[in-house]
Amino acid sequence: MVREKFVELRKELQSVIFERTDEITGLLLALIARKNIFIVGPKGTSKSLMIRLCASAIVGARFWERLFTKFTVPEEVFGPVKISALKNDSFERKIEGHLPDAHFGFADEVFKGNSSILNSLLKIINERLFDMDGQPLRVPLEVFIGASNEIPTDESLAAIYDRFLLRFKVSEIAETANFLTMLKGPKTFDEFAPHVTVRMTLDEVHQAQVEAKQVIVPDPGYLGYAPCAE
Repeated sequence: MVREKFVELRKELQSVIFERTDEITGLLLALIARKNIFIVGPKGTSKSLMIRLCASAIVGARFWERLFTKFTVPEEVFGPVKISALKNDSFERKIEGHLPDAHFGFADEVFKGNSSILNSLLKIINERLFDMDGQPLRVPLEVFIGASNEIPTDESLAAIYDRFLLRFKVSEIAETANFLTMLKGPKTFDEFAPHVTVRMTLDEVHQAQVEAKQVIVPDPGYLGYAPCAE
């Protein structure tokens, strides 16, 4: 069953990426819920590796990744403008291989992008829509992941930060045994990949999303919750 596959995938990811239980669970939940997730932490804490390994388990999923800088241009994110379309007075982009065509979107150092890029991201990651010559194009984006070494403090970044419903902070490996095992173990993605054997299709992911919507969340009153009196 699909549920068992997600459980097994979580176990396999946790077995090769130490001390990332909550983050791995959150990443899989974001995929099931089609929400955006933000992971903050120092360099070298397996943020990118965890994301790439998860995406590789979904057969047929298109993965897009970009390291954002203040010099990042729209063509890198959304695709180059189609010259042939311009000749016909139409403004279209060649989205294949770029974010509007991806199932997994990963923006590393997301908050270092310039305001033009970040503002253009808002609609695609919030509504899963991309403007193509003035017409909304529904994109196949299942999950958008942002990563950074720091939490943004600039108020101008509040809009994009608010789009990340799930947020996790990672730190360096704390347990000595895990650290020593990490030093002796795989170093690159290609060396890690054979240890993650679970595979599921996009159809199975969509099935999990449908089943998740059928989960009934109890009313707070049934949980013994009572709002504080004024």
